[in-house]
Amino acid sequence: MLRFKVTIGITALLVGLFVAAVLSIDVREVLGKTEHLASWAVAAGTIVLAVATFELARGAAAESSAVREQATQVGEQVALQRRQLEFSSRPIVFPSAHDAWALGRDHWESLRDAVLPLTNGGPGVAMNISGRVVWNPQPGEWKFSELLGGSIGPGATANARLSPRTNHWANSAGFVRYSELSGDEWVTFFRIEREAGGQLVGSHHAPELVSKSIDPTTMDSPSIFSRAHGRQ
Repeated sequence: MLRFKVTIGITALLVGLFVAAVLSIDVREVLGKTEHLASWAVAAGTIVLAVATFELARGAAAESSAVREQATQVGEQVALQRRQLEFSSRPIVFPSAHDAWALGRDHWESLRDAVLPLTNGGPGVAMNISGRVVWNPQPGEWKFSELLGGSIGPGATANARLSPRTNHWANSAGFVRYSELSGDEWVTFFRIEREAGGQLVGSHHAPELVSKSIDPTTMDSPSIFSRAHGRQ
């Protein structure tokens, strides 16, 4: 843009000097040279106009590119802030099969078949917690227990009650479903397996947004078991 202004200024100065020179000559002395003078004037004006048009177009293109780049940067910043805001209220609930529960120590000896400890590892409140645990005692036979919960604050732990009670934790699977303050619902699929030494070990997948294609309440027990084991 600065280069464009300098070019226009120099061009205007040359045109002004040219006009002044013409006016300073006695008109009668140049009547015979009017045709040649007009031709040179037209040529000079055409060149000036071409240069000015070129510089104007280049300056406009550069300014337009800068505006587009700035708009892109603003859009990316807005998207980042929106994702940060969404995550700031998102709960992340999963089973926390700690050693006392897994080994049935202390008071957990009588509670392990009645509750499943849950932890909210996210920054948002988890509301309306529910879920299901499924297991396959023998080929072709499936059983399940419902998980009944309430709400869990950020970083807190609570026990989800089992209905009916079960002690079939080894090689079981299930899901925990919950909602956040915005109304979005999430589901965490998990599995509990018996590892070496006879200890129960839990693992879970990253939470998924509940949708028409991912709604655990519409899945049968084999589908829940497969999903928890990473088989779609």
